[in-house]
Amino acid sequence: MNAFFDFMLSPAGLAVYAAFWAFKLTLGAWLLRRAMRLVPVHVRDGWRTRMIGWRLLLRGRMP
Repeated sequence: MNAFFDFMLSPAGLAVYAAFWAFKLTLGAWLLRRAMRLVPVHVRDGWRTRMIGWRLLLRGRMP
């Protein structure tokens, strides 16, 4: 286990770790985009409307 930590704390290990997270976040965003295409349009529009309303409410711009 000591060799593993030696590698992970080395510059190459940190680069591998950063690349893993970049890949994971990119793949997650891609999967969410593909999943949203399967949702009916009226459901997507309602979800977007609610999200915009929540953002405005948090900013204090809604009555």
